[in-house]
Amino acid sequence: MTIASAVEQGQTWTISADIEPRYKFIVTCNNGKTSKTCSYTLFPSFIALGPYHLALGMNNRAWFYALSEVTVELLRDREYLGTVTQIHLNGDYCSVGFDGRVQLHVLEGEGHDGEVSEERESRIFPEQGRNDVISCHALTPDFLVLGTDMGGISYFFLEDWATVQEFRHMTGVKELVPEPNGTKTVVVDAKGQVC
Repeated sequence: MTIASAVEQGQTWTISADIEPRYKFIVTCNNGKTSKTCSYTLFPSFIALGPYHLALGMNNRAWFYALSEVTVELLRDREYLGTVTQIHLNGDYCSVGFDGRVQLHVLEGEGHDGEVSEERESRIFPEQGRNDVISCHALTPDFLVLGTDMGGISYFFLEDWATVQEFRHMTGVKELVPEPNGTKTVVVDAKGQVC
């Protein structure tokens, strides 16, 4: 069964899952040339695929793997402040939705210049002092896009580490689907309408 696929710089990664006896979860990543397999002892309740990483987990815990031409290597595991409902990856960051909040953090602790300031290591939304309930989010290579149950839509620009645009929709936002560069976003609202 194919679960997810991602395309980055000419490589296509596909994740397929098979359940073996004793609930062993096998993830096979295929980039068109070679296949790699990593084992996971528990059946995950969520899975995400980025251009260079794989994340899977259950409840409030996630395991992160680095995907390379040669291996699939466990990087680390991480616990969150609540049960994970959504998880997205890009080349450098992971965004995790839980309990009406989103945590954005670096995947490997390194940015383009080799170091990440403590300020950019991790951030929780909504920001302190705001009582928004984040109902959905999406992550592109440049933006974290957040939707709230009251119709708020925010674009957080990763390079500047700041919110650069906010919109207000008439009803709550249930799903966001941005195009890869983030300039256009499809919004599914609480009434099931697509905007």
